[in-house]
Amino acid sequence: MMENKQKILKIVQNSQLSPEDKKEWETLAGSAPAEFLESAAVILESFPEETQWFTDIFKKKKAAFAALKEDKAKGEKLLQEIFQLEKEKLEEMANKQV
Repeated sequence: MMENKQKILKIVQNSQLSPEDKKEWETLAGSAPAEFLESAAVILESFPEETQWFTDIFKKKKAAFAALKEDKAKGEKLLQEIFQLEKEKLEEMANKQV
């Protein structure tokens, strides 16, 4: 488990992300479930050029969950949009691997 956290942090530190975004990943890596860290490590290792995209989606999810507390319908709509973006991105990435 620690190994996945280290992989993620190494990829993030070697990326072009802003210092604030790198800090977001450090926080996430320190608190996320092992399953999340494992899948994030695999994806970031396979597609390091997509690190910024995943960072942006992560920030959108955080905002959507915050909105969910204030306005359930708005939060759910934001999450649906994010899930659709993720689905499209993952399909695109899967096609690159073929």
